[in-house]
Amino acid sequence: MSEPWYKKPKYCLCEDSFKHEGRMELVTWDTPAGPYNSEALGWGATAEDSEGLKRKFEEEFGGDEEKLFDYFPPAFRWTCCGLPGDSLFGCDHHGKDGRVCTCDFCKMGMRIPDEIHNEHAHSAHGK
Repeated sequence: MSEPWYKKPKYCLCEDSFKHEGRMELVTWDTPAGPYNSEALGWGATAEDSEGLKRKFEEEFGGDEEKLFDYFPPAFRWTCCGLPGDSLFGCDHHGKDGRVCTCDFCKMGMRIPDEIHNEHAHSAHGK
């Protein structure tokens, strides 16, 4: 069986040379407005025309997630770190695969503060 589309380097490699290890998940749940999003978000993590985006995914893209990602990357999130699908600035693995983590907290020898680690955001829904 071939690897999933999101395992291609153009999707999973981060600018810090780490890579996302989880799955790319299409956001299908609703999230009410809160401290991290000023508007309620719906299917595809969008505040505007969620139903239109869903219809485009089903009808125009034939349910092809890679085509939807190429069209609207914020509709996805990484299950490994909860970051939006188009986040390439780093995944929070903290030294996975024998590599030293380069995040500021690890460099300082500090643990990530709870207010950051436990942050409730739309993309972290399934975290």
